[in-house]
Amino acid sequence: MGGRPVVPPLVRDEQPPGYWTVSADPAEHTRRGIYILVRRNYRFPLFDVYDWPVNAVSAPSRDVTTVAPQALWLMNNRTAVRQAEQFAARLFKDSVGREGWNAPDFGPGQPGWLGSKSGRHAGWAKRMANTNAPAGFDAPIGAVLTHGSSSVLWKVPVSDPAGVASLRGGLWNVRHLGRSGVWKLWKNDRDLLAEGILQDASGSSANPLALSSGARNGASLSSIAYSPGDTFRLEILEGDFVGVHWTITTSTRVADLMADFTLISNPTDSGWQYGESLENGGGTAGPAQPPLTPIDFALEACVDRAWKLAFARKPTSGELQESISLVESLERSGDKLDASVDLPGSVSRERGAALAKFCLSLFNLHEFSYVD
Repeated sequence: MGGRPVVPPLVRDEQPPGYWTVSADPAEHTRRGIYILVRRNYRFPLFDVYDWPVNAVSAPSRDVTTVAPQALWLMNNRTAVRQAEQFAARLFKDSVGREGWNAPDFGPGQPGWLGSKSGRHAGWAKRMANTNAPAGFDAPIGAVLTHGSSSVLWKVPVSDPAGVASLRGGLWNVRHLGRSGVWKLWKNDRDLLAEGILQDASGSSANPLALSSGARNGASLSSIAYSPGDTFRLEILEGDFVGVHWTITTSTRVADLMADFTLISNPTDSGWQYGESLENGGGTAGPAQPPLTPIDFALEACVDRAWKLAFARKPTSGELQESISLVESLERSGDKLDASVDLPGSVSRERGAALAKFCLSLFNLHEFSYVD
């Protein structure tokens, strides 16, 4: 909001006499009309066809007309077409690009359990393959990740007999930013079995810091007595992304954090609970962010967002379905969006062109012209 006046590009026939120095930053070209430079002897073409008063004299009121040149300008003018193309690109990014567990880092569609008390960036996820491969991140496909502060707990089923458990696993920093933090391994949230400091030099996904390195008083983590209903909790207190390997072997089962990871329920049927740190109460994380429909096919979200931005309201069910049908029909024409328009990598140029034409049709609706 605010800033210097904007001078968007115009075709030669529309340019005013004298200078019309276009703003150097292309992002400025699609700002709201209130920021467009006003010259006393020149009316911007869009404002001219929509009854903008003459700039050189005062006007007691604004005329209101509905004439053919208005629709023709919005359908054919290069400025309107360019705005529709940029609007379409924004819709793809706004409607889908932000969705997912820590989408700015791991890309759209990354599923996971969202954190609560430590923020949505916390929680737990199992790395999936998508269009985003962040540089410098040690996060192989299939690895279980968290962002502290958080914890994960496993509860011995009450139907299991008492016995001795072996706890094995390791931790590593997903990215190396010079951060470090404490980790703790608990039994029944009361008995501290192990603790340590995790830092960049501690290990990697291929060679993580072993949980056994922090065993208290030299005790072994391979022979921990347990009873039915007992819990084991791994607490991560570093405020950054941490990779986790953890396996608990009892006399009757093997609980593997990576193999058992699920978004169906929390706690899970296999006894895992993805949760908050003890300092935040130790409760469950959530809600779950499920895998998303590929961005190429996320039309409903784009159309819904378009109506909210253009008309300050949601589309009716009928408007939504008709809009989706229109975009799908336009896509079959085979037209491609200009390469200069920045789209998310998995969005086809044909889909981008179709959505841009849809946006242009919204500009031509009477409701758009006079929405507050």
